[in-house]
Amino acid sequence: MSCVHNRLFRQVAVVGLQNIAVTAAYLVGRLWGLHLFAEGEFTRVLFPAAGIAVAGLMIFGLRVWPGTFLGALLTSETLGRPLLDGVALSLATTVTYPIVCILLRRVDFHTQLDRIRDLLALVALAAGVGMIPAAVIRTSVVILLGTSSPAAFWHLTVVTWVSLAMGVLVVTPFLLVVRKMRWPRNVRPLRVLEAVTLLAGTAALTLAVTMVSPNRQMLFLVFPPLIWAAWRFQLAGSTPSILIVSAVAVYSMFHLPARLATDNDLIILEAFVATASLATLALAVAVSERNRAQDRIANASIELVHALHKLDESARPRE
Repeated sequence: MSCVHNRLFRQVAVVGLQNIAVTAAYLVGRLWGLHLFAEGEFTRVLFPAAGIAVAGLMIFGLRVWPGTFLGALLTSETLGRPLLDGVALSLATTVTYPIVCILLRRVDFHTQLDRIRDLLALVALAAGVGMIPAAVIRTSVVILLGTSSPAAFWHLTVVTWVSLAMGVLVVTPFLLVVRKMRWPRNVRPLRVLEAVTLLAGTAALTLAVTMVSPNRQMLFLVFPPLIWAAWRFQLAGSTPSILIVSAVAVYSMFHLPARLATDNDLIILEAFVATASLATLALAVAVSERNRAQDRIANASIELVHALHKLDESARPRE
């Protein structure tokens, strides 16, 4: 009986720690988004907490959903909202995340993102279809609470959906890949230097481009380092590069220019973040699949050579 109690206690403790970790990560992501990318109390273009919630549910399972709700509620408390309003908004924001998780599992989604079909599922089901109900529910609650006008329902719904989708597209792949990353054996110092230089250079180039070109016409200049990261380091290099580029570009939209960002600026930035993320992730996954195919061919060739040697030995006449 004591063994059963100990096992149950360990399981409850593990689930509790996982929920605490998700709560902390969600709270940090939400506050980070509000501090860097917020317009009033709403995060525009990029909602990092959505990506954190989806990644947490895919890694730990549906049992950590209370952690996402608690993280959203704590964020509302830090913003000084009334408790009932905070509960309503937190439920509206997090209630659809388990549905997204269930949809991804139904299509046999691999958290390693090692197949093109996994990337398509993440884009279509998680960032696309899965965030539409979340945007509609959240917008409806915001209007019911009197925070926004009913006339702005469709505009606010679209803006919320884009923000949630960008959070999933940018943050979720990074967290899923970081979880599986291991320091490679016998790594060459030049390889490490290349990776560090690439990430630092990507951040510096994005910042320089946004400062030189306030209207973001020159953001395409960051595509070469993104392509290099995907080609040389696959997901391990492309996901942090996407996160860096997106964070710097969105941050500059709200903090660097002397003028306020217009709707046209936001549309350009949203299109850039979506295009850069999709293109870089697709290239990284394609290169990874090619490398695995080459490894399988090489292993099959070695096995075939061994089989031929054994066949040749068995076919030789015995003396």
